[in-house]
Amino acid sequence: VTQFLGVPYARAPRGERRFSAAEPPAVWSGEREAATRGPPCPQPVPNHRGWGMLPVWEAGNERLATWLSSKQSEECLNLDVYIPGRDGESIPGERPPLAVMVFLHGGSFLDGAGGLYDGSALAAHGDVIVVIVTYRLGVLGSFFSTGDSLARGNYGLLDQVMALRWVRENVGHFGGDQGRVTLVGAGTGAACASLLALSHHAEGLFQRVIAQSGTALSSWALNHRPELSAAALARSVGCLR
Repeated sequence: VTQFLGVPYARAPRGERRFSAAEPPAVWSGEREAATRGPPCPQPVPNHRGWGMLPVWEAGNERLATWLSSKQSEECLNLDVYIPGRDGESIPGERPPLAVMVFLHGGSFLDGAGGLYDGSALAAHGDVIVVIVTYRLGVLGSFFSTGDSLARGNYGLLDQVMALRWVRENVGHFGGDQGRVTLVGAGTGAACASLLALSHHAEGLFQRVIAQSGTALSSWALNHRPELSAAALARSVGCLR
């Protein structure tokens, strides 16, 4: 399996680009290293102590917390590409284009990252190109909205749309078929996948959806009064007007 890791699909959403839709990535010239997973987006570090975990899971949670706390950054709009290899064939050009699976992680819209997942086994055994996306979370991403033009919200979903546009424009260079893209999500990622299936913003960017443990109809998938959450956050940090 050939891996291209930490590939930027949008500009870093910081400064004036914070609380706004993702913008296309900056153009670069020459070669760019793609051997290291990109950083996760800002998020609270999970603490699962006291959940009755087995020791091996406790150790894994400690490693996860260390990685998330030390690596997270607003320069996080990146994705990882996993391409199955075939004997005697190069990538691309010497074989028919492969189907593509784009994966959206879960995490209650609060935590998680594409870098926590390795798509190698799925790519190798499924003979598909796997793309795993990191997107904005929490206040900076999904559910924060003032209910007006100041902060419209749904930035995490718009990040996912930008990633899908990147796939449409670039996956052919990796040997993928832009006409056979399946959007896969787990948990809140599954809710996002089914919401994007209903959105005109994502029209034509994928052809199939696999939703695991979540849909747009899940009780936790929508915040019907996001401006109330925004007001509570403003009060808690002393940002009043």
